[in-house]
Amino acid sequence: MNFKLAATGEEIGLFAADGTQVDAVTFGQQTNDVSAGRCPDGSTTFVLMPGSASPRAANYLPAANSAPVLNPIGDKIIFLGQTLVFTATASDTDTPSQILQFTLDPSPPPGATISSAGAFVWMPSAVGSFPITLRVTDSGVPPLTAAERITVDVLPVPAFARAVRNGDELALTWAARAGQPYAVDYKDRLDAPTWTPLWTNLAWGDSLSFTNSITHSPQRFFRLRAGWSAPP
Repeated sequence: MNFKLAATGEEIGLFAADGTQVDAVTFGQQTNDVSAGRCPDGSTTFVLMPGSASPRAANYLPAANSAPVLNPIGDKIIFLGQTLVFTATASDTDTPSQILQFTLDPSPPPGATISSAGAFVWMPSAVGSFPITLRVTDSGVPPLTAAERITVDVLPVPAFARAVRNGDELALTWAARAGQPYAVDYKDRLDAPTWTPLWTNLAWGDSLSFTNSITHSPQRFFRLRAGWSAPP
């Protein structure tokens, strides 16, 4: 513009071509480094905004933006070959509502991704414990964040460690992870198209066993699964 406003106070208006007033402001004595304006943008309230001048951007109060709150995620346990899938969620008390976007802090395990809406997907390629930090960022000015660091334990594919036959009973034993579910399926013929679910249980220690009656079964094949999902 080819003019400036007086620091001692003045009036300024915006008018349409037909002379209709679109907006007008009357202000008094100004203070160095303190801007004034509608906050949030478009409201009828004018406020002083010390230290937060934002030409060509939204008006904001430095103390007005509160950080988002990331809902607890917690550590995860999966088995190699499984895909870890969950949705991170968060909330923000600011009004009007802000846009929340999710990211992973550098450097996540190879292949781990999260969408801006919080959908996390990862299929590990190795056994081990992997730390991952998930972060949510709001659209306030300045933007604020919240984060949680979780550990994902990737366990080896479970396998039978011992099979002992005692008459018409067969006892199967394998290493387990406490708190994790395991399932045993069977086929009487290896070329049968599907496995039949036989037994499921939750491990309470570092091993688990199952005894199956094999009466009237000239042969039987067993499969060990981690989790409760239906067999293919």
